[in-house]
Amino acid sequence: PFHDDKKILLHSSSSSSSCWWDPLLLAIFLAYSLSVASVSVPITLAPIIAADFNNSFESSSWASSFASQMTSSAILGTSLGKFINGGLGDVFGARCTLIVYSLLGGISLLLLSVSYQPRNVWIAGAFVEFFQAVQWPCLAIMLTSHYGTTTATVNNYKDDSSLSK
Repeated sequence: PFHDDKKILLHSSSSSSSCWWDPLLLAIFLAYSLSVASVSVPITLAPIIAADFNNSFESSSWASSFASQMTSSAILGTSLGKFINGGLGDVFGARCTLIVYSLLGGISLLLLSVSYQPRNVWIAGAFVEFFQAVQWPCLAIMLTSHYGTTTATVNNYKDDSSLSK
């Protein structure tokens, strides 16, 4: 049979006959979910980490002070990350920034796990949150560039002269 190369339709992810799941979306969902969980655990466990350090320092109010300082450093890291990392994502590209920051976030988590001094825990926690702050914006840019826009994301306003009267 005769096949014209121009008439061959490629399967696109936006077609209605495709599966409800996409391997790219599944991979991004799993990676982002595990990343968010790994970043959330140290902040969630701040009181337990503080209690562990409290046994070393024998101070009654030190545990609450440590937990609040650890949480504050994490919030500061997230805030600085949102402020600085958006521009870096625009300059170097979302995919490159996401890969580099994911690796640096993993290194920060490793440093957090081997920190034995309170100050090191605060600094590592701030770096973990700093590197996490860029992940969702980069993923949103990557998904938008991969899938493009749909009719749900395009504003189609008609020029109606009756509205201006």
